[in-house]
Amino acid sequence: MGLDEYKRKRDFSKTPEPEAAYHKNKDHLRFVIQRHRASRLHYDLRLEMEGVLKSWAVPKGPSMNPGDKRLAIMTEDHPIKYLTFHGTIPKGNYGAGEMSIWDEGTYAPAGGGTEEDLLKQLKKGDLKINFLGTKIQGNFALVHTKRGGEKDNQWLLIKKKDEYSTDLDYDAEDLSEHAASEKVKQLKITQLIKPMLATKAPEIFNKANWIYELKWDGYRALANIQDGKVDFYSRNGISFKNKFNSLYQNLKTIPHDVILDGEVVVLNEEGMPQFQKLQNYQNDPSGELRYYVFDLLFLNGHNIMHLPLTERKSLIPEVIEDIPQVYYCDHVESMGKSFFEQAIASGMEGVIAKQADSQYLPGTRSDKWLKIKAFEGQEALICGYTPSESAAPFGSLILGMHRDEELVYIGNCGTGFSEADRKDLFEKFQPLITEESPFGKKINLKGRKATWLLPELICEVKFSEWTKSGNMRHPSFKGLRFDKIPSEINKEKVVKPP
Repeated sequence: MGLDEYKRKRDFSKTPEPEAAYHKNKDHLRFVIQRHRASRLHYDLRLEMEGVLKSWAVPKGPSMNPGDKRLAIMTEDHPIKYLTFHGTIPKGNYGAGEMSIWDEGTYAPAGGGTEEDLLKQLKKGDLKINFLGTKIQGNFALVHTKRGGEKDNQWLLIKKKDEYSTDLDYDAEDLSEHAASEKVKQLKITQLIKPMLATKAPEIFNKANWIYELKWDGYRALANIQDGKVDFYSRNGISFKNKFNSLYQNLKTIPHDVILDGEVVVLNEEGMPQFQKLQNYQNDPSGELRYYVFDLLFLNGHNIMHLPLTERKSLIPEVIEDIPQVYYCDHVESMGKSFFEQAIASGMEGVIAKQADSQYLPGTRSDKWLKIKAFEGQEALICGYTPSESAAPFGSLILGMHRDEELVYIGNCGTGFSEADRKDLFEKFQPLITEESPFGKKINLKGRKATWLLPELICEVKFSEWTKSGNMRHPSFKGLRFDKIPSEINKEKVVKPP
């Protein structure tokens, strides 16, 4: 398309927009999404390609919900300098109105590839992209509707289901600086919120404007307290009312309308979180049950998710003061390495690093929050078991996870179980037994007989490393996860620390 149309529409003596120029970036491809309040509010998606920015106007803005198919109208190419453009285009000029940067970052072909591959996809009208931004992340499709005529420039922007997607209503305006700067509306929360999630990082770091919290070995939990009524639920909306009823009753006594985010743990006699005690707490309530609160999303009708993290956290102690079993999750600033060393030495599994001024982005896995652990860990689907050579109910678990929407084998786990664990697991296996392997490909169990299961139970394991064949080396069972769903069990992505 080139920049001729861009130049034709603009008088650069009257608009602050950058003049037309080509620029090729050798390192990586960049993108920007701009909020544009022109004659009608819309969002502009721009992708670096061929030394220009391929551009689409998205009237409703992008969505992280795969159920939303957002109309995207292809417009003229823009110069690379438009990646950083924000400001007001004066009246009388093309596109007059206020423009701000809503999100920015890098992108690449989904599944790998080159810029040439993207150009071929663009020509075919079927772009498959992986975004690494702050608000927009993961795989998207940009599909040409090919209607012809006046509507030949119409495309659809569609989020693909992955670890970053959400099934909740998504409105780009809720995450705009404009919405954050307006007077916050009084509102009532009627739907469950998916929590903001941390991305895995390979190593700890020291960084100004970052805070560091202990990584609790428990269940992520949100508490919605409105008009004296409590919704207390997991990251996927599973109620904790019965499982942790004493904590549920104590949350009722909080004298504010709030939504809290935190982690439920059970401490052993040494004061350390013990995951197996937590998962069995309803049947065996031994140990000390606690809810560590590390974020506050709503306060007395006010949405405060747009506030910097440290400001949100500063409000928590007063909200939960003197509430039994509910504790504030404190943090240290900047000194991540020494804090991590102390945490591991005390027996904790790791640290969560968070950018101090980060906004809360519900349902989003963000690189503004990073988790760093002392050992490798993975959630896995229990796909079967092998017989025991002793009197135990089973020998090892046959584990799998999703890779590119396919269930794949990732190894057997035969350690980490107590006698009670084996008995409890074996009972849970019985209604799930099936004759056929859930894997699409035949797996090598080295001559061991398999009893196959429907892949509905999720467990957490720790292990030493991934092998070249994609299996876990030396996996050890930690416990079952009842706060997650099978479809989201994938290999965790790793990002470099800042």
